[in-house]
Amino acid sequence: MAENAEGDLNSNLLHTAYHTGDPQLDSAIGQWLRWDKNPKTKEQIENLLRNGMNKELRDRLCCRMTFGTAGLRYTMGAGFCYINDLTVIQSTQGMYKYLERCFSDFKQRGFVVGYDTRGQVTSSCSSQRLAKLTAAVLLAKDVPVYLFSRYVPTPFVPYAVQELHAVAGVMITASHNHKEDNGYKVYWENGAQITSHDKEILKCIEECVEPWNGSWNDNLVDTSPLKRDPLQDICRRYMEDLKKICIHKELNSKTTLKFVHTSFHGVGHDYVQLAFQAFGFKPPIPVPEQKDPDPDFSTVRCPNPEEGESVLELSLRLAEKENARIVAAVVVAEMASYLETMNVTLKQQLIKVYEKYGYHISKTSYFLCYDPPTIKSIFERLRNFDSPKEYPKFCGTFAILHVRDITTGYDSSQPNKKSVLPVSKNSQMITFTFQNGCVATLRTSGTEPKIKYYAEMCASPEQSDIALLEEELKKLIEVLIENFLEPSKNGLIWRVV
Repeated sequence: MAENAEGDLNSNLLHTAYHTGDPQLDSAIGQWLRWDKNPKTKEQIENLLRNGMNKELRDRLCCRMTFGTAGLRYTMGAGFCYINDLTVIQSTQGMYKYLERCFSDFKQRGFVVGYDTRGQVTSSCSSQRLAKLTAAVLLAKDVPVYLFSRYVPTPFVPYAVQELHAVAGVMITASHNHKEDNGYKVYWENGAQITSHDKEILKCIEECVEPWNGSWNDNLVDTSPLKRDPLQDICRRYMEDLKKICIHKELNSKTTLKFVHTSFHGVGHDYVQLAFQAFGFKPPIPVPEQKDPDPDFSTVRCPNPEEGESVLELSLRLAEKENARIVAAVVVAEMASYLETMNVTLKQQLIKVYEKYGYHISKTSYFLCYDPPTIKSIFERLRNFDSPKEYPKFCGTFAILHVRDITTGYDSSQPNKKSVLPVSKNSQMITFTFQNGCVATLRTSGTEPKIKYYAEMCASPEQSDIALLEEELKKLIEVLIENFLEPSKNGLIWRVV
């Protein structure tokens, strides 16, 4: 009886006109409950509606994700601004519409789809499921789809797009983001991440929000003759091509150096083992706790190498135990092996490079900011610093030589004051070149609520006092943060180290 009552309530919710006092929200609720066929995410919205959580419903349903760094990346869950079954179907429908317009041979060349092992049980959302739905949308429209039968590293997708002459590809991944996130990373026919196509794709998505017939039919990935599995072929070709950049295979096979590798609970372990084999190395020693895919990333707070030693703690501990000098990828391993034959370490070689070309010191970090208007006002203030349309000439006592603003297309170092680099109006990015040779960039993340800073000092070869250079860079970063970001005033959250 109780089960029937619950079923009747859900049925009533589906067919009721909603009266929240907000016509836009009422319309969005109706659309979600009609279009979403995932029981878990549908239930999340029904529960919010039942409990009168109008603000959260508005946050989830009355805005859409925008294309960031080459696609979509956001939290998994219910709502039009989250990553879930419905928003991935909508995105793929928009991709189909745009690609059909761009390529007359779309249905001959096809599309590549790969995925990692991310997932969220509460939303019944996983990278594999999202990949299948991406494929289903295209298969239902008679597009050949190269869908990997197993999780793959991200580079396999752009590589496959080029090797198989597909028009484009999508990798379902959030790379190094927190475990709650997932993403839809888009690659063009040349294997590059999309940059200039994002606005038009977004327009096409907004024109195709209602799921088409067949878009939810993920059985097509098992039954359609247009679905192909490129896994074995692409893995073989990739490793063969990798051998072409190997220079010292014989030396590699004889090296006494040991290498440690961690996959941070991602999908890299098997493929890195194959890559080391292709270079002639013995297998690298894997960090056992982080070797296998784990959507909870259970040994790290965030699987991002930007976090430094806190993420690499297990790798460094294992390297010490195994007397391995390097925690690295295969090309670095080959460099280390070659230098070992001359009794030179990587660090010693780097110092030689510095002595010849000058010391290069860089520091990067970030602040968290969950309020987009605050982020915008920080950057707008820099564009109108002492007066309207005037960038700062000093940061504390440090004189600014040039300013480049990728968001607006301005570059004071160019004769016509126009940036040579492509303009990206959807993100914030300003670079300051200082009189003392330091270059500092402030930019927003395309995928996370972060304001990042990158500061580097490129000294001339005769400036060899590294302590002095580091102190100069440290002082500049301090005034950059205080004068340009104003963390206390703007409520910015410092990175936890």
